[in-house]
Amino acid sequence: MDVTGPEDLLDTLTGVYQDFSTQNPRTTIAILLFSSFYPELPFKVAYALFVRTPLALLRVPLYLLKIPFYLLRGTIGLLGFGRAGVQHDSYASRYQSSVYGGYTPKDSSFASYQSHGARGTQPVQEKNLFYTMLSWGYVLEAFRVYWNS
Repeated sequence: MDVTGPEDLLDTLTGVYQDFSTQNPRTTIAILLFSSFYPELPFKVAYALFVRTPLALLRVPLYLLKIPFYLLRGTIGLLGFGRAGVQHDSYASRYQSSVYGGYTPKDSSFASYQSHGARGTQPVQEKNLFYTMLSWGYVLEAFRVYWNS
């Protein structure tokens, strides 16, 4: 493999992909269909490896200190304190109805847990047009590989 420029690199990668897809069509189809469900993955992996990893190595001691807070946040979520409030038919909802009824005091532990639960999860991110088109490209390529195999 003598790669001297961007065109040679593209030709080499295209040849490797064509050889792999003709020799392993089922594996190629599986990879393409998986990629169509999560088209951001290659970009997030590259970002994590080349940008976040060097910075993260500097922050390892801080992450170790955050472990108890993550465990507490997960426990609060398991008890029924979610982003939309107290979850229906959970331990938290039964406790609230039996102890507080319709009124929850502002400075109570229950109100504090409810607040932590509401901040505990991240909102679902919608895919932008680029990732949607990339996802459809993966599906179409999977069909092409299937028909050519």
